[in-house]
Amino acid sequence: MRVVSTFFAPSSTSHSLKCKLDHTETDYLVVAKPDRVEVFSLQPDGAKFQCSLEVWGVISSLKTVSLKGDRMETLLITTEVPDPLVILLEYVPEENDRPCLRVCKSLSLHSHHLRPMENFEGAVVHPAGDIIIVATYIGKLKALVLRGRQRIEEFDCMITELNVLSMCFLPVSEPDTYFLAILHRDYTSTLQIVTHELSVESSDLYDASHIFSTIAISENDANTLVPIPASQNAPGGLLVLGGKNILYFGMRAAASSEKGESKTSTSKVKDRRRSSTVTPPEPCAEVAWPLSNIVSYTLIDSDGSRILLGDKFGKLSILSVQRTDIDVSLEVVRLGETSPATTLTYLNAGIIFVGSHYGDSQIVRMAPASDTLDGIQIDILDTFKNLAPIMDAILLDTDGLSQIVTCSGGNNAGSLKIVRSGAELQELATVNNMSYTKAMWPIRLNYKSEQDSILAITSLQSTRFYSVADTALGSLEELDVNAYAGFSSDASIAMCNMATVVTPTDRGEKTQYEDSQYVVQITSSEVLLVDLFSGMRASEWRGDGHIVAASVNPSQIAVALNGRKLVILMVKNGQLIELRSRFFDYGEISALTIQPYDPSQQFSNYVAVGFYESNTVCIVKTVDLMRVALLPIPLPHLPVSIILCQFGLEGKNRRKSVSSSRNYPSHLLVGLGDGNLHVYSLNFLEYDANVMDQKVIPLGSTRPVFLSSFHHSIDDVKVGEQCIVACGTVSAVLYWDNGRLKHSPLVRKGINSMCTLNSKDFPTSLVFGVISEKNGKVNKASILIGRIHELHKLHIRTIPFGLDNPVRIAHHPQLGILAVGCTRTQPHGVGESSGPSCCIKFLDDVSFEQLHHFNCDTNEEITVAKTLTLSLTDNAKTYFVIGTQYYQPGETEAQDGRILLFQARDSDGLQSARHDDGKVDFAVSHQVNGCVFALAEVKGQLAVGVNESVHILRLTAIEESDTLPPMQASGVKLIPLARWSHNYVVSNMVARGSRLYIGDAISSLSVINWNERTQALENVARDYASLWPVAIETLDPQNIIGCNNDGNLFVFNINPAVKGLEQVGNYYISDLVNGFIPGSLTSISKREGLRAEHMFFTSTGRIGVVSELDSDLSFHMTGLQRNLGHLIIGIGDIKHSKWRAPQIFRGISDTMGEATGFLDGDFLERFLDFDNGSSEMQKAMEGKSAAEKLEISSSDIVRVLEELQTLH
Repeated sequence: MRVVSTFFAPSSTSHSLKCKLDHTETDYLVVAKPDRVEVFSLQPDGAKFQCSLEVWGVISSLKTVSLKGDRMETLLITTEVPDPLVILLEYVPEENDRPCLRVCKSLSLHSHHLRPMENFEGAVVHPAGDIIIVATYIGKLKALVLRGRQRIEEFDCMITELNVLSMCFLPVSEPDTYFLAILHRDYTSTLQIVTHELSVESSDLYDASHIFSTIAISENDANTLVPIPASQNAPGGLLVLGGKNILYFGMRAAASSEKGESKTSTSKVKDRRRSSTVTPPEPCAEVAWPLSNIVSYTLIDSDGSRILLGDKFGKLSILSVQRTDIDVSLEVVRLGETSPATTLTYLNAGIIFVGSHYGDSQIVRMAPASDTLDGIQIDILDTFKNLAPIMDAILLDTDGLSQIVTCSGGNNAGSLKIVRSGAELQELATVNNMSYTKAMWPIRLNYKSEQDSILAITSLQSTRFYSVADTALGSLEELDVNAYAGFSSDASIAMCNMATVVTPTDRGEKTQYEDSQYVVQITSSEVLLVDLFSGMRASEWRGDGHIVAASVNPSQIAVALNGRKLVILMVKNGQLIELRSRFFDYGEISALTIQPYDPSQQFSNYVAVGFYESNTVCIVKTVDLMRVALLPIPLPHLPVSIILCQFGLEGKNRRKSVSSSRNYPSHLLVGLGDGNLHVYSLNFLEYDANVMDQKVIPLGSTRPVFLSSFHHSIDDVKVGEQCIVACGTVSAVLYWDNGRLKHSPLVRKGINSMCTLNSKDFPTSLVFGVISEKNGKVNKASILIGRIHELHKLHIRTIPFGLDNPVRIAHHPQLGILAVGCTRTQPHGVGESSGPSCCIKFLDDVSFEQLHHFNCDTNEEITVAKTLTLSLTDNAKTYFVIGTQYYQPGETEAQDGRILLFQARDSDGLQSARHDDGKVDFAVSHQVNGCVFALAEVKGQLAVGVNESVHILRLTAIEESDTLPPMQASGVKLIPLARWSHNYVVSNMVARGSRLYIGDAISSLSVINWNERTQALENVARDYASLWPVAIETLDPQNIIGCNNDGNLFVFNINPAVKGLEQVGNYYISDLVNGFIPGSLTSISKREGLRAEHMFFTSTGRIGVVSELDSDLSFHMTGLQRNLGHLIIGIGDIKHSKWRAPQIFRGISDTMGEATGFLDGDFLERFLDFDNGSSEMQKAMEGKSAAEKLEISSSDIVRVLEELQTLH
């Protein structure tokens, strides 16, 4: 069973609007993504996110409805087929202490037997707010009459306009009169505007040519109608956008209704027809549109005198509409450039929201500028990251931290996006040229001082002290050793400011911790007490062996000596006093901690001790060193770092969103020498403690894991949340969120130590010891000062390409080079043709600097890019392999294409090391008779999908009689070996061993085998259904995963008995998958039976993860999903089983049932939102009957789901 989870939600923006959602003066920006609605409040300092609402469907329109007598507007959304809905939403400022959107009313528009609209789908709302027209199916409109938020009357209206492009209500001043203008293309391909009058009384549409006669539009590219409301000086009108010219048609007043009439009856419609004057079909005004196709608009002024327009290449313009009672004039004023807008919303004071599908959404401001043509410039105020559309992607690991590189954007916003997940580290200063940092400690001049003054840094050989009281950025001032002669320069094991402990004289008194100027330093041979006031040594202690581990808190010192001995010390009257000691039978001590698990305390009741012979951890009481807990199972490696802590303890009083019943258990964290972090929950009882719930977090395998604690701060303010940094090959931050322990990778490689710092220049900061390695050895070391702001954030870095839109990408990991295929379309006017040109950019995979550039031929388009290792005689070489097609006007199928091979090498001509000069050689150009759709390597040979055929080509040395193509430097060529012609369009191909797995774009799947002995392709299995796959990948040699053009994920299994393919999985994701990537971006799960298999990317910017469950977990999680489906219903009363059921274009087929072979990971993880022991959790566990009761505990489910979360 596979689990489908979301790593990055769809980020394409389709609709937006500004409205008033409550009774305050606050304005709100509402944004529609494909599967959710987001609400932002407009504040003086920007747009602030308030809430979002998930929609089980694809949003087709977003509108507001203003009911009579109500200042508060209601949101209206519609969704696309196969389950079209109309949903009314109201904004609730506070529900359960947070704002939300609540469903007022929903209505299904589903019809089994009608075809969906092709060019226009959505709703139009009458300005009065009481009539809504929804277009979903061809030939039929749904009319909705609102009688308040809870009551809707509906009726169907049939229309003869089948190819509708746009529609709107005409701006007439007569009350309770509704005229609908429709822009459509008739059966002769003529563009027309027709007008209908809606009669609510008779529930039908009537011809209204008496108001606005049918008009043939000469602008063949026109696609949008914009109503212009009437003003005091002029009647309303209609703008036609999208063509070479913008057209304006004025309105004539319809016959006035008699006083007291409030209904539109059939007789009154006929009377108006006879008494009204027909509007002339000629436009009142027009103006040439100088830019590319208009794709979005918004009214700046409510009277329509200024309209903001955006074209497909991100150029903004203002259309000025000047009207009088006898004349209309239009003028276009060009502004600046933004992301290509799919939606525009004017906010206020020249500020605009630009929602985009092809680039980042933006909030921009129109500002005066003297150096621009029209005196206006565009300033970007805020940016909302968008990955859509993802055309191709790869998984990249260049620094030990995995990241996804996507080919994103389009038009003028092409870019590479580098995506990685982790805690956000804000760098404040860096000190270079430091020695290797083993550990660091901050020191205050006295215990109760709020600011640190000294930073102690220990290396493998020595300890040095630096002043941080007045530190310039980028430097540390080393202190004079004579000023603090009491410190030892030997390498330190632990160091801490000490408090003066005042022992109570009466049993009713509490122990007091007073200010002190003492600091404890522990080396391998002694414990030193240093008086910072004099700088001299006040006391020292030596044991009967070497000190191998130590830990200090403000009032206690724990020291481990070789020979299995633990000693507890304290400071009394300026002297080090040994309190007690103990020998252990578990082996030599490798790590210990006496840090209190409650950070607000100055003492600890427990010491946790780790042993490297038995690989276990023992917890003892500090008062008598008696054992209270021991790990139930030995660790797989020696413990090197230990921390006891209680996450969430300090922040729990401020967590309004967390139920008061939440418990904050203590935790034991153990860093191992093998690079893994083990986390346990602790339940301290009166005499002992229970160790429970082991969790393993892998942090690499080349370095041991060392642990440090800090308090999370935001904007220099400590917010009280205790967090742990685990430093290994990669680093991670552990934190408490929503009643659960979570972890995020720290997006910085090479961190090997950390401590806190609170100085004048760097308040509430962290200090990191950072190293870089070369050939397995430390190359250089530095100190980084910074803050961790967001504990879990998706980091997206943009490499802008502008008009060069990346469509394909390949990576050569040994040489560190990326090959990016780009398509460039120059901005052009409406109706003008501008054929795209293509190129290949070769980039460094770390800096993303361009190393080499290759231009394709005229009319040549890049279709596929791969990095493949091909056999050449007895050697194998890795090449960038690029497939292309030549497109010619009038061709329905490409007749020519090329296969291009590029060989990247370093300056010495070797492929075994990273590139030095970025040299890329053009190795081979091979002509084919068709479009190269797919490439793969099978047994050292090149497999190519060309139109309907699969070709096997071999790389061989060129002969003396052969002529090298221009620019080709190598002496190799491709020769054909075999051909397989049993498909329609070989759009996808994956190789595994000697097998090729083929996806046919207009058929289904097939599997063939390359027989090296006979040099032939042989059929293995084939499916003959009409699947229409758009992307495929192999899960293993017997299973194929893919997605078809209806948005269904599928899995097929090879049945060798009948040489067929059996479908074993089918699941609807309501998105178009463009490709799969084997592997995972996050850490590998340590739980048996759960592992990440593949990632996928879609045209809306979604990145998803497909994980595999074993049979036992699949059984339990299937039952959990079924029971959650009883509790959680989507808006519009859609059940989860129906939402994920496989879909076809015209709705749900009678032969297709519920989803099989897949589980919804996002839906399963909603179980984690339930409070432990709550009624919701109990219902999810019990189900509706005894047969539905889960056979797994809720705690086990939580552990599985938390592990699943780490995979995405």
